[in-house]
Amino acid sequence: MGKIITSTFSGKLSKIAGFFTLVFMILCCLTCQVQAATPQFSAGRNHTIAVLSDGTIWAWGGNIYGQLGDGTSISKTVPLQVGSGYAAVAAGYNHTVALKTDGSLWAWGDNNSGQLGNGTTNRSYIPLQVGSGFAAVAAGYNHTVALKTDGSLWAWGDNNFGQLGDGTTNRSNIPVQVGSGYAAVAAGYNHTVAQKTDGSLWAWGGNGYGQLGNGTTNSIYSPWQVGSGFAVVAAGGNHTVAVKSDDSLWAWGLDGLRQIIVPSQIGSGYAAVAAGDTVSIALKTDGTLWAWGENGYGELGNGTTKLSNFPVQVGSEYAAVAAGSYHTVALKMDGTLWAWGDNEQGQLGNETTTNSNTPVKVQFPIIANNATPIQPGFGVTDHLVLGSNNSGHKTYTFTIDTAGDVAINLKHESTYSIANSPNYFNINVYDSDEYRPNAHQYYYSAVISQDRAPLDFVRHIGLPRGVYYIEIDSGTSSSQLDYTINYQFTPGNTYEVELNDSISTANTIKSDTPYIGRFQMKSTDPDVDYYKFTVDTPGDVTINLQHAATYSLANSPNFFNITVFGIDGSGSVGNTYFYAPITSQSNQPLNFVRFIGLPKGDYYIKLSSGTNVNEIDYVLSYSLTQGANYEIELNDSIKTATEISVNSPYTGRFQLKAAGPDVDYYKLTVDVPGDFTLNLKHASAYSLQNSLNYFNLEVFDVDDFGILVNEYFASPITSHDRQALDFKKTLTLPIGTYDAAPFL
Repeated sequence: MGKIITSTFSGKLSKIAGFFTLVFMILCCLTCQVQAATPQFSAGRNHTIAVLSDGTIWAWGGNIYGQLGDGTSISKTVPLQVGSGYAAVAAGYNHTVALKTDGSLWAWGDNNSGQLGNGTTNRSYIPLQVGSGFAAVAAGYNHTVALKTDGSLWAWGDNNFGQLGDGTTNRSNIPVQVGSGYAAVAAGYNHTVAQKTDGSLWAWGGNGYGQLGNGTTNSIYSPWQVGSGFAVVAAGGNHTVAVKSDDSLWAWGLDGLRQIIVPSQIGSGYAAVAAGDTVSIALKTDGTLWAWGENGYGELGNGTTKLSNFPVQVGSEYAAVAAGSYHTVALKMDGTLWAWGDNEQGQLGNETTTNSNTPVKVQFPIIANNATPIQPGFGVTDHLVLGSNNSGHKTYTFTIDTAGDVAINLKHESTYSIANSPNYFNINVYDSDEYRPNAHQYYYSAVISQDRAPLDFVRHIGLPRGVYYIEIDSGTSSSQLDYTINYQFTPGNTYEVELNDSISTANTIKSDTPYIGRFQMKSTDPDVDYYKFTVDTPGDVTINLQHAATYSLANSPNFFNITVFGIDGSGSVGNTYFYAPITSQSNQPLNFVRFIGLPKGDYYIKLSSGTNVNEIDYVLSYSLTQGANYEIELNDSIKTATEISVNSPYTGRFQLKAAGPDVDYYKLTVDVPGDFTLNLKHASAYSLQNSLNYFNLEVFDVDDFGILVNEYFASPITSHDRQALDFKKTLTLPIGTYDAAPFL
């Protein structure tokens, strides 16, 4: 894993800009390709983003608006890699903006004010390109400001207080030019501060607390000069903090509980600053870190939750710092990242959601330390050598920006392969760190290359957008394997994207729309795929499951299970409407069809590979025919019995269940005493002609509490193979209400 690094000069920290709530970035080069400046991490409202020295970008914390950029809205309590090729990053309140090394600018997260700059106000859970030719970026509450390589400054998003600096209060969802000749920029809650190449400092936007430093509390819609001789600046919630070129520290606005409407010096010997909503953090040239302001979440990091109107020391040997709304992140000189303060969404990155008033170490995944990056179409040649009692492994990592088909290719390196010995190994594909509980395994297989047979192993795996690891393990056999590992990527769901392994992540499918899916090979437990569909009116649902002809493994039997169920109010499995084990024999195409009568509602199909480890490519589809062609499966209790009338045949069905018999209840009323003939027979169009049908029939009445009182008839009934069922029974019943319950 790449390190977050910083630079030193003559034992003192060089003049670098700290990242802060809303981030400040120094312009590293106005005429050349953007390089990864140091440090590269930023903190937002409740999320944190970091760019490592290898260009990979990592995110953790709150994610309800997609601000982590991993394609989901699920918060993360440890860093997750979400991309590569980046140079810098800025975290806004609930959005993120990042700069790639090629100068292209990307944004994701909340977009209610157009702060993503893509011409819409739609939030995005993945990075969307804003433009190119950029050199630095800052993110405020709901606005973004970025500097191009030619020194021109651009802004977009919310503009209620004039924070875009274009002379208006009109918001913009595309970049608008503010001016030129700028070198650095910072964005606060609703104000912006920027430094020009001559060292002069300019500010505009909201000024209710004097955060623009012009001696008033009036908002300004265009850049206004604050002063000169400044080196670095940070913009917080309603205050501004800056360091001059002589290392003196200055602040103005609502600094903690103090309101200062003009720049006021508060210390000397400083190198960098960061500003949160109501807190300021400053780094001295000797590496000591100091903080002041409110402290309700422990964001000062001094072991208390008491506010302080003057700087208190946090610690020593720090190299850089960033401040979110109520949490702080800082880099130590040894390259480790530490955080403290609010941790409700996991923004401290220590695998918990517990606040901390002292620094805790951010837990980056260990596995990434030894992973070798690979690119599509560019093979990496490597080898494994081991003894009989040890297994060795190599790990590779790759990133895909959109969902699609990843074709992994592993083959002998012809020059170095040992042709006279069998090579046995395992291949494992997973995301994140396999030793952490949030890892997801996408593929596993044992691979054997026989004596003198060249190895050319190819496997297609459907993957969502993200960062993945391929681990090649030589197993316990004594062998030497010289190989080339490579992969190709095709965008689009050619294979099922493997996120639908739970009810909450079920893929939604539509009527008469085939869906191509795949059971991925796993090392332990079956692979399970969930699908969700909606029935708007009661009717007959026809479920069809067949091989995907192009990809099916025709030479092996495929065994799996299918279950159709609803969920209750808590999201747990409710009624099971159908269950069946299915086996597709060797060389026989699968074409499984099942009719199920369902009432209006939402339903789930669960496909499970059973206990066998198989790989199956399938096509799942369903269609709906309105009307109760089959019994609507709600009459499985006395309370929900279906009422039937004299001389009115009712078509029902026993659904196959995973456990226990299927029971159907019917209710009939006798108005006058007499003989009643019950008739039970096959529905000719749908009977299972080739199987033995065995079930029971009971007739009884119940009391006011639904408890059985008198049983009038009970009998087992058997319909033999290929013989139509036509069972009749005449009963003498008094006036009353009765229940008939046939069951398997």
